[in-house]
Amino acid sequence: MFHHQLLNDHLKPFAPLMLPSAMATYAFLFWLIKIQSPVQPRPLLHVLQTVLEAYARFWMTISCLIFGKKWLNHGNRHLRYLADASYWVYMVHLPVLFAIQCRLMDVDTNWRAKFTISVVVTLGISFVSYHLLVRNTVLGRLLNGARHNQPRPLMNLAQSLEPYSFPIKERPASAQCFSTAAVKSYRQPSRK
Repeated sequence: MFHHQLLNDHLKPFAPLMLPSAMATYAFLFWLIKIQSPVQPRPLLHVLQTVLEAYARFWMTISCLIFGKKWLNHGNRHLRYLADASYWVYMVHLPVLFAIQCRLMDVDTNWRAKFTISVVVTLGISFVSYHLLVRNTVLGRLLNGARHNQPRPLMNLAQSLEPYSFPIKERPASAQCFSTAAVKSYRQPSRK
């Protein structure tokens, strides 16, 4: 969908309606789940829920792709920084989060405050450690590859990967199902 410009242009006028309709469908779906009896399941209601969920997920995905292409299809150094740091944050967040949560278990406070503290401190430690220990080091080059001075738009990514694509080799004539002459004779009607 992202690289099919014709389909993207065709669906773009409907994008402002897709997301709200998908969200309204989810709200209706949750209402249906709430009224359904777990003791007496109704098969028709289950089919309706499945269809509504598929509809909502599909249109929500399409609208996110359209909005993402509209607003995120340019170079942005802040998003580039987050993208570069994401793998490090993914690897390091779990031990940091466990350490913070072990300390917060005995603290007598609201769970929302504990959750907020653990998320903010975990992300803070993860990003600070990325910036100081990883970003400009050999480890950063191993995790993220060589850094470029200018961020590249998403659409240019496919063009930049073209030199790395491998050509498909043709099979020898003996390995082909039909010979070239047989295919040509099949396509062109014989004249007599």
